[in-house]
Amino acid sequence: MSTLKLIGSYTSPYVRKVRILLIEKNLPYEFILDDVWGAQPHVMQFNPLGQVPCLLLPAGEVLTDSRSIAEYLDWLVPASSVAHINERLEVLRWQAIAEGIIDTSVKYRVEQIRPPALQWQDWFIRQKDKLQRCFKALNQHLATHTWLANNQYSVADLTLQCALNFIDFRMGDWDWRAEFAHLKRFETQLANQTAYIETMPK
Repeated sequence: MSTLKLIGSYTSPYVRKVRILLIEKNLPYEFILDDVWGAQPHVMQFNPLGQVPCLLLPAGEVLTDSRSIAEYLDWLVPASSVAHINERLEVLRWQAIAEGIIDTSVKYRVEQIRPPALQWQDWFIRQKDKLQRCFKALNQHLATHTWLANNQYSVADLTLQCALNFIDFRMGDWDWRAEFAHLKRFETQLANQTAYIETMPK
């Protein structure tokens, strides 16, 4: 199989999700570092939205959006533990919540980098409220479960870990571990795995 090419950045949680999947599935790939905030981001040649991740396939096809890329990678190397439709739905349900946490924290971050005089404080409150509700629901679920879906590790857990680490990276003033002990335990069990260490945003 020819090498896949992934256009992305080191700090994007969406890109990190794809990088971890590639490592876990033992799929070789070339990483093309890009600056989507630059004057001429490389990704614009392949994605008119100018967003990463962007996966270039050997035959010339292009996939954008981490969800679509994750589906493709799972087609290449299926998650054998997910065999029944109900199990798949459980993974999709929790992955959607984890993706929503990433989306919300990115919105929070974008507002943070605006000039202080232009920042909308009600926006910060709205996004933080969303995160608090999601964290409460996740913490309650993880009180009786080791993993999010079907009592086994899946892309839903991977996505949640990327979300939690991005919040640590960009919202360092929120000590969510002090509020949500079961989420803290969840994050700890993946933190020392090689794929997560290698891709940790810095």
